[in-house]
Amino acid sequence: MADEQFIRNQIRRILFEETEGTTGQVPTPTPALAESAPQDSEEDKRTGKVAKVKPGRGRVKAEIEEAGALANSDPQELMKKLKIKAAPGDSSIKQIAFILNKAVETLKSVPGLEEAYERIAIKKSPEGDLYIHIIPNKISARDALLYMNHTIVGAVNAGVLKNLDQEVVPELKKGRALINFTDL
Repeated sequence: MADEQFIRNQIRRILFEETEGTTGQVPTPTPALAESAPQDSEEDKRTGKVAKVKPGRGRVKAEIEEAGALANSDPQELMKKLKIKAAPGDSSIKQIAFILNKAVETLKSVPGLEEAYERIAIKKSPEGDLYIHIIPNKISARDALLYMNHTIVGAVNAGVLKNLDQEVVPELKKGRALINFTDL
């Protein structure tokens, strides 16, 4: 644990040196710096009504980073690549399930990603709540969830997903990629 903290401090020091040009010290926020630093509010952590996924530790694959970049900078291009034009359905869960199924269908024709996903399934929890289970095949549940979250964010940003009647909450739970829905 001490080694992990040491490595983290060294990384912070290096990053701080690159951005500020100082040497040797781990940055400590000063009152003026702390006031000007952006604060993460609950609104900053959400895109529309879609909660952001925290990827956890480890490197994110290039394809997933690209999808994330497109979801924010050029969401129409992401929708074009995934061949998604509209999101039919009378509820948030049906619209998102359609978009994710279309994304999986399209990815099956992309060399190297044809076996990435098995399928997308709408399921019911023991409490009676509906959720979407993303069932990956050749990629981890974490990567599957990240990519599908970027797809949802891109759809919201492109205007394909409109008037969501529930908040979309992607999460990794017991090694399973899930998208839950909560009432607004």
